[in-house]
Amino acid sequence: MRWTLRTIFIHGFAVATLPQMLMAQTTISIRQDGGGDVVSLGDALDELPNRLGEPYVLEFLDSGTYQEMVIVEVRIRDNGSLTIRAASGVAPILRASENKGPGRDRLYRTDTS
Repeated sequence: MRWTLRTIFIHGFAVATLPQMLMAQTTISIRQDGGGDVVSLGDALDELPNRLGEPYVLEFLDSGTYQEMVIVEVRIRDNGSLTIRAASGVAPILRASENKGPGRDRLYRTDTS
């Protein structure tokens, strides 16, 4: 086989980036009827470590209405990330808690400090 500079570059790039592409992500499933890992977004956020050093996914598995007040207080490090998504085919509704007054309720707040 004939190795060219281009082949060596592509091979070297693939080997260098492969560990990041294969990095496992942690998925926490949310389902109100108890069929997931947790029953609310707040419970899923409580499961997260304070410092995310790997990808985390919070995934809704049903189309229920989630009415709650949550605060996201995590720090994301080098290879960390946080994704909140709905599973394919479902459309959950996210609402702030009824207990908060107009202008003061928020679904989430991120700590940027």
